[in-house]
Order: sequence, then C-alpha cells, then structure tokens
Amino acid sequence: MTASPGATLPSWTDFKQLTKLSISAASTFTAAAGYLAASRACHWGLLSSLLGTLLLALGSSTWNEVQECRHDARMVRTRNRPLPAGRVSVRAGLLLGAALAGPGFAVLLLAHGWPTALADLRSPALMSLCLIFFLWQVPHFWMLMLLHDQDYGRADFPTLSRHFRPDQSARLTCTWMAATAFSCAFLPAFGAVYSLPVLVILGVAALWLLWQGLALLRGTLDGPRFRRTFWAINLFALVLILAVSADPFLPGPRTTATLARWGSAAGTTASP
Repeated sequence: MTASPGATLPSWTDFKQLTKLSISAASTFTAAAGYLAASRACHWGLLSSLLGTLLLALGSSTWNEVQECRHDARMVRTRNRPLPAGRVSVRAGLLLGAALAGPGFAVLLLAHGWPTALADLRSPALMSLCLIFFLWQVPHFWMLMLLHDQDYGRADFPTLSRHFRPDQSARLTCTWMAATAFSCAFLPAFGAVYSLPVLVILGVAALWLLWQGLALLRGTLDGPRFRRTFWAINLFALVLILAVSADPFLPGPRTTATLARWGSAAGTTASP
C-alpha cells in the first residue's frame, strides 16, 4: 500500500502510531535500568544514553511500519495505521525514520547504556539482566500471537496454531515464563542488584509470574485468558525495570560502600 499523493507529514496521532511511541518509551526505560544497574548512580551520561535510545527506537519502529505496510493492510487490527490507510506516504515514513534514527545512532556512538556507565559489556551482571529479557520476549510475543492468531493468518505470518494445539502452546509458554521467573535469581548472584527491598520485590514478581504461567495450564484457553497472561508478562517486565533502576538508591552492601566513598571524597575536598 502507498499513500495518496497528498499524504506527507504525519499528524501527532499518526506520529505516535508510526513510531510506536509507548513501546519505544518502554525500550528507553529498559536502557535506563541497565545504566543504573551498571553505574549505581545518576550521571549526565544517563540523559544522553536515554535520548539516543529513544530516538533510535522511534526511527527503527517507523522503518518497521514501512517494512510491514503490506501485511498491516491485510489485518483488521492494523489496517487503519497511517501507512496502510494512506494517511502517510512510504517516502515520508522512510524520511521520518532516518530523521529520528540517524541522530539517535550518532548520540549512541558516544554514549549508550552500560558502556557510558564505564561497565564491561561482558559483565556477568549485564548478562544476567539481558538473559531475563531474552527469555521474557518469547512468552510476550507468543501471547500476542495467540491473541491475534486469525489476523496474523490473514497476513500470511507463521502462527503457533499451524504447528501446535492450544494446550501445547500453553505448556510451552508456561515453560518460558518459568524460565524467565527462575532467571531472576541470577541478578543478585552476579551483582546486578543488592538491596533487600529489591530482592523481595523481584522474588515476589518471579513467583507471581510463575503462578500466572501455571494458570495457563488450568481452565479455558481463550482470548480473555491469553489477554490476562499477556498483560501479566508485561507487568512483570515493568516491575523488573523499576526494581533494577531503584536498587542503586536503596540500602545495600554496595550502595553503602559507594556512599562511604562519596563521603570520604567530600571530606578530603573540604579539608584544608
């Protein structure tokens, strides 16, 4: 699908849809969690990291909309988006994506996430956080696919229903949710979090996610069940991001040592 000749720049509503603003913002908050977990403090580099991440996410999302324009036009859920509906041209979408992603990439060449926080990309703490999100994305997208199975089929996307029965999909999703929940244990084990309140929150969140996964194995497998599980998975990710971001500012072994060093440095500076 292409837009009508008069369709050029998007409106604010279309801009939010093209750039998937809410999803891009969520990606930016995830980057903030990584930065804070690495640096254990707020630096000015955090702002440049978040700015670059947000711009790159907005631009990439726009290009993704261009890439899937023809598929979106065939699905009920997406056919009224700016590009398939013809309100924005493909050319305008490509230019908007470049205008956002280009500056974002330039910013991230100088400052992005963990490297900005002077952390090693091979850090076990970083790897443990990445592992959780790697595992988390599988049940997240599987629930989304089960929710919109027929729509994805109209666009000729491969769907779970082509390969698995609903009960099989539920068992597999439960397994991935359990793996995500258990992987939270790696965060304190490898030094990504330290404070007792955060450890308690993560423990409760992991158990709750596991419970939600087990709930898939009971009762009717229908749209409402898939929707509840989908939002439960997303809520777990939000709690994880907030907890990891808050950990550097809560009492804990490493936090106490950091504050002591700051206090010692301040005293040395103030002394004649």
